[in-house]
Amino acid sequence: MNENLSKFTSELLFTSVLAAVISLIAALGVTWVVSSVDATVDATPYIYFGSGIVFGLLVGYKLNGLSKSKPKSKPSKKKK
Repeated sequence: MNENLSKFTSELLFTSVLAAVISLIAALGVTWVVSSVDATVDATPYIYFGSGIVFGLLVGYKLNGLSKSKPKSKPSKKKK
C-alpha cells in the first residue's frame, strides 16, 4: 500500500513539474507572438489564464490515467 502511494505521489509530482514547464513554454511562446504586434500589456491576463488552463489539463489528464490504472483492492471472501 505504501509503495503504491509513493509511486502515485512521485508520478503526480513529476507530472506537475513537467506541466508547469510546458505551460511556461506555451506562455512564453504566445507572449513572444503577441509582443510582435505590441499588445503584450492588454493580452497578459489572457496569456496567464491560458497557461493555467494548459497546466490544469495536463495534470488532470495524468491524474485521470493514474486513477484508472491504480489497482483496486478485492473484497475479502468470508468462509462459512
